[in-house]
Amino acid sequence: MIHFLKHDKNLIIALVVNVILLEFMHIFKVHYVLSECIALFISYLLKKKISKKFFVSYFITLFAEITITNIIMRFALPYLVINLSVSIFVLITMFALDHNNEFVNKILGIYGKVNQIWEKFLNLKFIRAIFIVLPKNLIVFLLFLLSIITVFKYCKDYVTNTGVIYYNEPKDVSVQIKEKTKFALSFINSNKKFDDICLKISADESNTKITLSSENINETLDSSKINNYGYLCFNAKGISLDNLKKEGVYLSSNKVINLYKSKDNEIAVQLSRNQRKDIMIIDISVSIIIIVLFLTINYLINAKKISEDKMYLVFSLFFVLLMFVFPPFQVPDEVAHFNRAYNYSQPDIKDNFSFGKEDIEVPENIDCIDYANIHKSNKVYKVSEIESCLKDTKNKVVKNTERTGSQILGYITQTLGIKIADIFTNSPLIIFFSGRFLTLIVSILITYLAIKITPKYKTIFLTVSTMMMLLQQMISYSYDSILNSVCLLFVAYILKFIYESKNISIKNLIVPTLILVMIANIKMVYLPLALLLLMIPKEKFQNKKKKILFMFVMVLVAILLSKFVDSMFAVAGSGDTGALKQLKYLMNTPLDIIKIAINTIGEKGLFYIESLVGYFGWFMIKLSPIYIYVYIFLFIYLINGEDSKLERKYLIIISVIFMIIAIFGAMYIVWSDYKLPYVEGVQGRYLFPLIIPTCLLFIPKKKKYKIDNKIVYSIINVLLFQYLFVILFTFY
Repeated sequence: MIHFLKHDKNLIIALVVNVILLEFMHIFKVHYVLSECIALFISYLLKKKISKKFFVSYFITLFAEITITNIIMRFALPYLVINLSVSIFVLITMFALDHNNEFVNKILGIYGKVNQIWEKFLNLKFIRAIFIVLPKNLIVFLLFLLSIITVFKYCKDYVTNTGVIYYNEPKDVSVQIKEKTKFALSFINSNKKFDDICLKISADESNTKITLSSENINETLDSSKINNYGYLCFNAKGISLDNLKKEGVYLSSNKVINLYKSKDNEIAVQLSRNQRKDIMIIDISVSIIIIVLFLTINYLINAKKISEDKMYLVFSLFFVLLMFVFPPFQVPDEVAHFNRAYNYSQPDIKDNFSFGKEDIEVPENIDCIDYANIHKSNKVYKVSEIESCLKDTKNKVVKNTERTGSQILGYITQTLGIKIADIFTNSPLIIFFSGRFLTLIVSILITYLAIKITPKYKTIFLTVSTMMMLLQQMISYSYDSILNSVCLLFVAYILKFIYESKNISIKNLIVPTLILVMIANIKMVYLPLALLLLMIPKEKFQNKKKKILFMFVMVLVAILLSKFVDSMFAVAGSGDTGALKQLKYLMNTPLDIIKIAINTIGEKGLFYIESLVGYFGWFMIKLSPIYIYVYIFLFIYLINGEDSKLERKYLIIISVIFMIIAIFGAMYIVWSDYKLPYVEGVQGRYLFPLIIPTCLLFIPKKKKYKIDNKIVYSIINVLLFQYLFVILFTFY
């Protein structure tokens, strides 16, 4: 082996890189499984080309690495010792696989035989009829089974049998208790009876006994009963909240525990009660629609050859269903977005057609829109609450809570939807969903156009545009719906200019310029996407000077027009003195920026990945981390199935880095507390416009294999099938 190491420098480099990457990600507190997946993959890339053997060797080594890590971690050794031990084990495994290709070939042979058996199984007369409407690829079918298991496990772990949960939102603030301590329960205005009291608790040791006591309650539970979301649930059947509010609850433990508190410095608690049986009507009817839609789409995938843009329109049927299933205001910040759109729908025409009236007119029963009780409940209690919101009532005048005129281009469709519905009805529910529906339809059409006009990488565009978290924003009142769509369309135009256009005139640049106007108006932080224009060959503009001139004019026009729109409609107001103070701090201590960046990755790195893939609603609905890996490997498959003739890829790197700096810098200045050691407020969904440019960066010059679109379509169909069920069973 020593003789081999002398001659195989790539293996030594792979080992060193593996150690460094694992140490680096440990510093930033990235989950060890995800760390090992990434570190090992990069290490393998340094010594091998991607092929079937590559993936077999990679998965064998990864399985061995995770297994040995779990064993070594039991001995409480320093992390560096664990890291070195695991990396040496990885080196030995790599060496063994390199020098025993027979083993890898046997694995491939076994998979080939299993696949042959699978193909024969599919050809059975009875089975063939069934699989007309099911995924035919073996791996995708296993993913389908996993999705079913995920839905059932999710329901078991998160969706309680009692149904409706009222809660005050837990924060990262906790108090240590051991002795008997009294807490009040004054956060909710209700006198309903509840079945469970669930407290947000973390226990440092196992076998911790925790006791909850109050009038008619005296129960002791073991810390092993704490569920995956950190809640310990005590039986409270027959207890009214009025009594609990008067008496409070007492908590004690045989060992020290951390009890989470809410932002109002109260105990973080969930109170659950039985959901009305009439909700089953929604559960059953929507479940049938989801299943029929899933099977129908599978039939189309198996029986037809469908282009990516047409397939996107087929998948959009799922989006429309999701829009109605996702209750109002359960998408983060949707209340503020809805109020702002309502504000825009009632401009003050007398005052130079401006926005920001002191008062606006809304239906008398407007509050019924919140039938899922944002921040207080995670479920719809009964169907009659939805039905009552369909009633057409008189108007009332209310104070305008969102007096602003900024970002108006991100609210055009929401505002039009509200205005059109308001002409014909005074039903709050119809008004609300009209705004959602029009926004969704326009976003779908823009994204469809992006997939249609891009000459290459259509499957990557399709995959990004059907990601579960992106869809959450698309079906909401958030300006992210339009923003993400136009960012996709802008990148599609860049690729069209690079690969197809012969000569580019001012006429060709009108639409991309208007897109930049929208981006600048909605979120200026994504304007560095304009740097991708420099990747277009100068020959398309006749000469370099003309190209630079066109680019400069486009960006300048975009900024000026976006500011002009804001100046027309904006409400005058004072500057944000807190933001100026934060900015002054950064300018005076620029070296602190590096510390803040490192701390941010450490504190929030995993959260960014989770909230990019599957951390829905107000961060109460989290899918298994396995879907992070599903998306990672799906994008690896897509990237290596394409080829690239793009030049000056360094412009993509600069563009992405500038956007990241702008996103995190803006949130630190305007959102984070003064001198906070990390950036607060950034979510994974903010990174959607960066995904396709990042993919373009890694596409090789020559494709490694041909992408099977049916496999990609089937995976997307399975993920959407699961997504709909998770949202349905969460809220209904």
